[in-house]
Amino acid sequence: MNINKYTQKLQEILMNSQSIALRYNNQSIDIPHFIMAIIEDNDNVGSSIFSKAGINLEQLKNGVEAILASIPKVYGSN
Repeated sequence: MNINKYTQKLQEILMNSQSIALRYNNQSIDIPHFIMAIIEDNDNVGSSIFSKAGINLEQLKNGVEAILASIPKVYGSN
């Protein structure tokens, strides 16, 4: 995947998804990491899309956090 082909905003979201996976000690990045990165985005572009779709952001965030917490953890060093 050539990340340089994506917009700056999408690159930021992808990088933040990776940070979230690391924060939760997850081995890989999956949809919940991506959604959480959108929710946590400071520009609130994604959050406004969720809101316009009638999605309660607090409930969404709580649900995604629960999913992230349930993903198997990986600990240790290389």
